[in-house]
Amino acid sequence: MSAPAETAQSGIPVCFTARVPDSYVPLPERPDQAEWSETLDRLMPAAQAEGREFALANFPRVLPLLRADEVVKTALHISVVADELAFGALVVGLLPTRHESALVTAESIYRKKKEKFFGDLPSEQLTDIDEKLAKGLRGPEDTLLATKLPVGPAVTSISLRTLTMPRKPGLGEDGPPVKMGIALCQLTVPAPRDYTLYFTIATPTLKHTSVFSGHLAAIGRTVTFDPDEVAKASRDTDAVVGRRPVNPPD
Repeated sequence: MSAPAETAQSGIPVCFTARVPDSYVPLPERPDQAEWSETLDRLMPAAQAEGREFALANFPRVLPLLRADEVVKTALHISVVADELAFGALVVGLLPTRHESALVTAESIYRKKKEKFFGDLPSEQLTDIDEKLAKGLRGPEDTLLATKLPVGPAVTSISLRTLTMPRKPGLGEDGPPVKMGIALCQLTVPAPRDYTLYFTIATPTLKHTSVFSGHLAAIGRTVTFDPDEVAKASRDTDAVVGRRPVNPPD
């Protein structure tokens, strides 16, 4: 998939690319109901009505929760794992951070997420993770890792949350709001300077969270900020490309 970043408000120069599994079908930036339906027809042409209705009812509600300041790409994955459907929505976002050090920025992001995830938890509820390419903590609902990618430092998080979906009485959805469990897998990658990339996959099929965290890890290994690689990727239909060679505003 290719997605030039051309609509940012910040004017910060952008140059990056990453490969996304070809099982992800791209969506328009703000898809309407007809575009959602068309995408699901492509992804699950032989699906049973119940599974298709579940996807059509819930993904349009989840997607806006994943937005960053600037959305570079949005895509949808549906597959069958162990005879069950696995749904995942991917959003590639960009946040202007105007930093000068990717390492310092990654450390700052890690500290903020650590406080958000684990600030109120006693230490005995946390498990240390110490691997070759990642160090961090795991709690009852969250995992947070300082990650080493080929491109540099990053932060990986996996969170389990319950989202309340308001019903729409005008569309025949009377009754109390619907609560839905969702897993949020996010990879945060600071560029060498000025901006940070957010790769987020959300799935309501919680038992398949490991499938989507694996997708995220695979994407992370392909991220690059090298201009030559970005130029090559612009001709690759399986790549997400962001390129905006303009000067920051005064």
